[in-house]
Amino acid sequence: MKKWVLILFIFLFLGSCSVDEENVVGPYFDSIYFGLESNNVWMTDSEIIESGFVEEHASVPDLIVLTQDVDDYTNGDLMTYFVDASSGIEEIGIKSSSDLGISWSKKKNADISGIEDMRPVDPSIVQLEDGSLRLYFYDFKNNLNQDLSNIYSAKSDDGINFELEQKVFSYNHVTDPEVVYFNGKWFMYLANNGSVLLAVSEDGLNFETYQDVVIDCSIPGAFVDNGVYLYCNNYAGVNEFFSSDGYNFVLNNVIIRSTMGEIIGDSGPVVLINGNKAMILKVVNLNNPIVSK
Repeated sequence: MKKWVLILFIFLFLGSCSVDEENVVGPYFDSIYFGLESNNVWMTDSEIIESGFVEEHASVPDLIVLTQDVDDYTNGDLMTYFVDASSGIEEIGIKSSSDLGISWSKKKNADISGIEDMRPVDPSIVQLEDGSLRLYFYDFKNNLNQDLSNIYSAKSDDGINFELEQKVFSYNHVTDPEVVYFNGKWFMYLANNGSVLLAVSEDGLNFETYQDVVIDCSIPGAFVDNGVYLYCNNYAGVNEFFSSDGYNFVLNNVIIRSTMGEIIGDSGPVVLINGNKAMILKVVNLNNPIVSK
């Protein structure tokens, strides 16, 4: 969950914002923003913060472009799933856009039946062949004091109400799953001690470990476009990698750099219906913790 405890301590120590300390979790200080690429050049961090605000008290977002209608949502709509910390307890928040990210709907929260005392965070959302949505998530509550991390899946026919399916993957110290379907297999990229770990599945429900695919870069986001584009964070900023097979990656570029003292990353990238690349990402402003529009 990316050093939230340390960040929370710094903010509270400095007294830079007034909140109920007993009901605040680390993502409370994060906000999510939407950014675009045009002519192979991404918006800068300042441009994203100036014009791309989506939601405050929100973190670790994922983004999907619907390829089929889902209940009230239409083919081509953008849907973002993220950690919503506005209440002081992590939930999965949901917002949508029908105009390529120019405007966003009012926030809703996912209702996941069957999770009992789990605390779902770090969502990854995919659309299946039948049009339903599958949500992958990391169970934060049950892994706080354990080395072994568990990733689960839940399924929905309307994008809001999900039913738990099963545990899909377990491994030491992994978080932030990102799942894509490529070349007849499901690829799950995960944050693992500062690197990106890959697990692979034939059915999307039973994943087996492959290997670390990117070193010294973490918190992955990915999409498929004649190969797999993988985005992750390190000291340099948001990095773009590419793989023709989903296993072996080459660094393309550092596409977004932090120039104003903020933490920026945890990206959920997509290709829009107009062919442009886009992403939703987290911003933490260390000088002014609550970053909003």
